[in-house]
Amino acid sequence: MLSKKSINAINATVWLGFLQSKGPVSLQKISGHLNLSISCLEQIFAGLKAAKLIQAFKGPGGGYFITRKLKEITLWNVAEIFEQALMDKSQQTQKESSMALSICQDDLFSDFNRVSQCFLAEMTLHKAIEVCMSGHTSVEHHSFDSHNRFKLKPMSQAKTPSGPNSIFNWSAMQY
Repeated sequence: MLSKKSINAINATVWLGFLQSKGPVSLQKISGHLNLSISCLEQIFAGLKAAKLIQAFKGPGGGYFITRKLKEITLWNVAEIFEQALMDKSQQTQKESSMALSICQDDLFSDFNRVSQCFLAEMTLHKAIEVCMSGHTSVEHHSFDSHNRFKLKPMSQAKTPSGPNSIFNWSAMQY
């Protein structure tokens, strides 16, 4: 099963690929779209940068961009960075464990992991962006229903006062 960090990394990379056509993308933009904290994105982007999938520009107007063509990068290339770190940790904890007959979660879900890995290895970043962003005319496209998840009625227009609301406005009133 993919870790939450891998899923967030894939989502962040898809947004980065989508937004980078206008120049380097700041973490604040991606954070706003994914509702993730800047510190969480910094950890993800540090891993992506160490794997040389992205590059950063510092300073005003700076941000991140993907170093290779979007059609050359698969979603597994992104997820593998964080899954490998997780596998290393689980192998360490298994060695430290004294229970020889314990059932490992990795054994139970190995077929599922293999199928999901094959799917991610076939899906390029370019194709993922096309699939995820189909139907969106712009990045700022939001429907009223997505913001109004509780189906509240819109507020009525505020009425302007018909009389003075302080003694200082009294002289401005025209009769």
